[in-house]
Amino acid sequence: MLTAKEQLYQHIEELPAELAQEVLDFLLFVKTRRDRAPLGTPGKAFLTFVGLFPKSDLAEMTQAIEEGCNQIDVNEW
Repeated sequence: MLTAKEQLYQHIEELPAELAQEVLDFLLFVKTRRDRAPLGTPGKAFLTFVGLFPKSDLAEMTQAIEEGCNQIDVNEW
């Protein structure tokens, strides 16, 4: 069984030059993301908030999010 690196080499060898460049660009992008601090917050960090808000407040927030998301205000800019 081939290692992941061996499989990558094998597939990259088969690519046309422009696609190999795209793979390289993506690899460099992934590498720079990995070298930075991780993005986001682990879900378990939010466990301290469980039970902190009344259910009625959560329902109100959920409704506001559902009504306000995926809408574009063309006059915003």
